[in-house]
Amino acid sequence: MADTNTMGYSAYGLIRDGSSDDMADDVRRAELKDADVIAQMARVIEGDSWYWTFGKVVEDLGAFIVEGDPVHGFARAQLTPDGLLITQIAVKPEMQRKGVATRILKGLEAIAREAGLSCVYNMGPKTKEINAVYQKLGYRDVGEGPYGRILVKEVNDVQDTKEAPQE
Repeated sequence: MADTNTMGYSAYGLIRDGSSDDMADDVRRAELKDADVIAQMARVIEGDSWYWTFGKVVEDLGAFIVEGDPVHGFARAQLTPDGLLITQIAVKPEMQRKGVATRILKGLEAIAREAGLSCVYNMGPKTKEINAVYQKLGYRDVGEGPYGRILVKEVNDVQDTKEAPQE
């Protein structure tokens, strides 16, 4: 299995000058001013198992993509041998159903395309609502993974991803 923790890269290295030409204007690399909002949103999602404290977000700030200023939603992504792995995505409740998650996902897809990666994937989206967003954008369910269903979208013709990415 590919080890996603030893790659030594994050999404940060894939973003040139804060955004991709294909990204919506409001989608951008997270900045220090966004770290507290990201941490607060992560705490709501994670509850007692809260990991993404302000300090942890700052340490890994380059892996976070945000939408809005102030932040309406964020995603955390990292490079793996299989493509760009979305490890977390969240949208403020009052901003849900307004296209925030769609813009974030399209931004991550643009980043992956520019980097020459073959796919973007998520291992275990937590809600039926976010699953619906992924499916609307053309992500395929390729099977069960260690954290739930694995959803994959090929973004380049580098390779045809028929199997579930390995963790």
